[in-house]
Amino acid sequence: MNGDLSDRDRAQHGSILLATMLVCVGCAALVLCLSSLISTGLRVALTETAAQSARADAEAFLEAVRLAAIARWEPRAVMGEDGASGSLGYRADVDLQDPVASVYLQATVSLPAAVYEGKSVGARRLSALVERAWDGVELPHAAIVARSVVPAVDRTTPGISSALPEEAEAVPVATQFRPVESLGAFSWTHLTSHWELDAGTKTWLEEGQVGLAPSVTLAEERTGVLVRPDLSSGGSGRAESPLLLVALGGVVDARNLGEVWGVLVGAENVLLEGTTLHGAVYCTGELQLGHTGYVIYEESVRLWAMDHSLYRVRLVPGTRVEEWVEEAP
Repeated sequence: MNGDLSDRDRAQHGSILLATMLVCVGCAALVLCLSSLISTGLRVALTETAAQSARADAEAFLEAVRLAAIARWEPRAVMGEDGASGSLGYRADVDLQDPVASVYLQATVSLPAAVYEGKSVGARRLSALVERAWDGVELPHAAIVARSVVPAVDRTTPGISSALPEEAEAVPVATQFRPVESLGAFSWTHLTSHWELDAGTKTWLEEGQVGLAPSVTLAEERTGVLVRPDLSSGGSGRAESPLLLVALGGVVDARNLGEVWGVLVGAENVLLEGTTLHGAVYCTGELQLGHTGYVIYEESVRLWAMDHSLYRVRLVPGTRVEEWVEEAP
């Protein structure tokens, strides 16, 4: 009887030992699986971070190539950093004799293989079609916008008129202080606050986000300096090629220029003695006409400044191609 009990006890102990071993093996397998999952998750996260960093570098360089197209709209190489290279070139399927096709360039950037946060990332190449289109400065519908229009004290001759006879009696003028009636027949709008260039356009100009037509001059923000229109670029200032001067700071000195076609935009005063301006004037301060300054409102010149004085460059949606060359693990 005692021998039978001993055999039964041994059998029970063996079963318990086997069950314990199976539990240990199962726990070890579970720990191994969890460790593998955690390790794989960390590697995936690291790889994703490295890929995002690599893509951000490529995107930033592609944006730099786009900005380079604003400065010079022509096929050329663009220098990069850390072995990166970029270029602007014509598309292979574009007819170079087609004047419309010249609006497009192909932007291409290539970045070599690199290591981001300990993870090797293969070389990558991005390309996209670049498009250029005309734009301009947002301007009020008026011949003159200023704090006030100031003629010489003893002036008796007119200083405001329109190029179109049908508008001779209603030239739009907007100021905080009503101009004297002797300056001409005009339709006056009272400004309750000073006018200034809208913040969006000012930011684009300051940061170089837009290109300038040959007859457009941009003066940086420098308070108190005299800014002269440039009449030497592209034949500007004539009826067939009007000028646009945008002074982000300083006094616009347009005195003694004779007869000029264009638009003057100033952050301070505008001086017009000795000049007949065919176009419009917009400034935050005073428009000083003196004895002989004259503004002849020409709507076509204002519309040119609003629609064809600047140009924008963008990456055309749907034309982007991305290539990655995987590195061996």
